[in-house]
Amino acid sequence: MRRLPLAAILLFCVSSLFAGDAPVVSILSYHEVVPGGVPPFKTHPPPGFPDNPTEANRYTLDSKVFAEQLDYIAKNYEVIPLVDLVDYISGRRENLPSKSVVITVDDGYLSTYKEIFPLMQKREMPFTLFVYPQIVDLGKNYLTWQQIAEMAKAGVDIESHTFSHPLLRAKNHPEMTPDAYGAFLKHELLDSRNLIEEKTRKPVKFIAYPYSDVDPTVTLATRQFGYEAALYDSLTGARLSRSTRPMHLVRYAVVHDTSLDQLKAVLP
Repeated sequence: MRRLPLAAILLFCVSSLFAGDAPVVSILSYHEVVPGGVPPFKTHPPPGFPDNPTEANRYTLDSKVFAEQLDYIAKNYEVIPLVDLVDYISGRRENLPSKSVVITVDDGYLSTYKEIFPLMQKREMPFTLFVYPQIVDLGKNYLTWQQIAEMAKAGVDIESHTFSHPLLRAKNHPEMTPDAYGAFLKHELLDSRNLIEEKTRKPVKFIAYPYSDVDPTVTLATRQFGYEAALYDSLTGARLSRSTRPMHLVRYAVVHDTSLDQLKAVLP
């Protein structure tokens, strides 16, 4: 039987001893936050999807519930920018607070500016907004580019949620030729990135996949179009560590009836 060198044995023991001390991070995703928890205006579904108010309501939280969740997080965790997590798992950052949470918001509802932004600023918490350009300036329930630029200037991380919030996998677009599908991905991934950078004057490095619809082809295209990390949702969440792959960051989707106990269960 071949024996391991003494140095290797010591390294293994030390690594095992401190493995439990390695930073573990959870990412939360929110959508709309309004007083009372009911969308104040009609929600426009993405192109090709049915108009389903029940589904829209599912992702809308009461402002008081959101504030209670933030207060719990503030007392028990360190809220860190998404870039810190990506830098850590990519090896560009040495360490993170032992109990960390990343907060993200999707789509581009007006409540991001009216409700979420002030509540986060009050608590000095960073967050990332994943916006899809097609929704911007669409109506009174959605953000304007001016509001997005204002938040970016104030330190909010503005990233891509594709251009029009579609399903991305080729299997969902059987009508497309391979060339048409390639052009579709380029528009959704690259054009969104370029436009958001133009409007915010800041680099766009991350993307959240609509409907968590992703496969290896989509991941490859995401890398090719310059993204450093990609996120998708799970209703069970995930605790992320240095071994996590940056193109596969799992978030916990907080919905209308997520209780504080449920939230506690998914946090590190």
